[in-house]
Amino acid sequence: MTLLNCRFHLVIAILIASYATTSIAQKWENSVVRIFASKKQIDESSPWQYEEIRQQTYHGIVVEGNAVLTTAFAVQDAVQLELLRFGENQKFPLTVRFVDYESNLALLSPEDPAGTAGLSAVKFVDELPLDSTVTILRARDNNQLISIAATLQEVGIHSSVTSEYSFATYLLKTQQSALGWSEPLIRSGSVVALGSGQDNQFFHAIPGSIINHFLDDYKSGAYKGFPAIGIQLDRLNSPEMRKMIGAEAVKDGIRISKVEPGSDFTTLLQKDDVLLAVDGVRINENGFFNHPLWGSVHLKYLINRRFAGDKVKLDILRQGKGLVIEGQLPKFNSNAYRIASFRVHNEEPHVIFGGFVFRELSTPFLKQWGSDWRSTAPYPMLYEYSFRNDFVVDPGRQRIIIISRVLADEFNRGYDIRNAIVTAINGVPVQSMADVEAALKAPVSRGGVQYARIVLDYGEGEVVLSYDKLDEAHKRIAATYNVPRTLSFFAK
Repeated sequence: MTLLNCRFHLVIAILIASYATTSIAQKWENSVVRIFASKKQIDESSPWQYEEIRQQTYHGIVVEGNAVLTTAFAVQDAVQLELLRFGENQKFPLTVRFVDYESNLALLSPEDPAGTAGLSAVKFVDELPLDSTVTILRARDNNQLISIAATLQEVGIHSSVTSEYSFATYLLKTQQSALGWSEPLIRSGSVVALGSGQDNQFFHAIPGSIINHFLDDYKSGAYKGFPAIGIQLDRLNSPEMRKMIGAEAVKDGIRISKVEPGSDFTTLLQKDDVLLAVDGVRINENGFFNHPLWGSVHLKYLINRRFAGDKVKLDILRQGKGLVIEGQLPKFNSNAYRIASFRVHNEEPHVIFGGFVFRELSTPFLKQWGSDWRSTAPYPMLYEYSFRNDFVVDPGRQRIIIISRVLADEFNRGYDIRNAIVTAINGVPVQSMADVEAALKAPVSRGGVQYARIVLDYGEGEVVLSYDKLDEAHKRIAATYNVPRTLSFFAK
């Protein structure tokens, strides 16, 4: 074959591949839509106001019931949502039908049925084999979808950008960057996943099994949600640890290091129990089981597949004695911890006292420090997040209170405090904004003068402020810092 013929055949091959890729994308333009979100986020440093409205674009895919499926991240903080079909100019307003921040999934509905009229609903394939090549569908513009190739490298257990719930996530390799905006993933003519993010190594996607769980749960009419056992686990690789807890006779199993309150398992399980199997599926010393398609996968995926309220059987070893226990799985709630993961409503409770801004420590607050916030946020807060973020029975009254900043004024001269954790006010321990309000209403009196004494953690010392001329200070601070809401300020 001559060099000319080789070049000719190469050009033909490229054209055929390009045509095939284009035709695949065009086929799905009858099921995939663009979602335009106008977002108004709270200014974390000044929780009485909002950032400028930002416009972001996501993908949605039509599912049964005239609904559009997308990620919860797409609708988070949105004040307006609109749908645009490919090849058309008219945008249709969308309303949020249902959102589950734990699974990072949401269902939207067009206010006008014409928004999805004639579009084809899709179904999701549950599980995708490793090393599968898939097609990522991404909008090039308002008129066209394009196809991007990716390969499924592994399946990991990750928490989503919207919650602390850990669930199975596809990790894919692709040459394309700037992905993770709810793109559908296609294989062999079926939808297999929904894009949820991208880091330096992988494109992340929510598997069809998690999406089907969400959709089936919603269609039931009584959404149960995703469950968790409520335990913390520790690898059982040490022979001495095995000997101490009576597990030297077994090779597998993982140690239960903590049992959280709030479920059947609170009384059924104990620290140093060894978890051997979940519903008959054996668990190794690292907490993994052998999945037929994915290989070694963490046992959390076995729980992902269940619904809150389902019963589960656990094989355990307690001081050398084998036991089988059965309990009901509680619904996982990321906000039932000392540090809340997300806001249900787009507002942040706070109190300004003499320029000191009191509020709860939350994951949205920590995310001010960017994508690497787990290493760049202030150390005391990261310590609280990593080691003291316990499950609590009454989360509304068991939070971590911080002073996020001081609005400088002559009233608070001498104080320059940021991101300090508060332990007590006027001799009263504080764990909620209600505690802050109540404690500030009980000042300390010295020599006929009323003072507020605020004790800070991590060696930050103590703040002392007078109540004298507090109202005048608040008026100045409101004017200087443009705080329009009088409710932001403490009132005696």
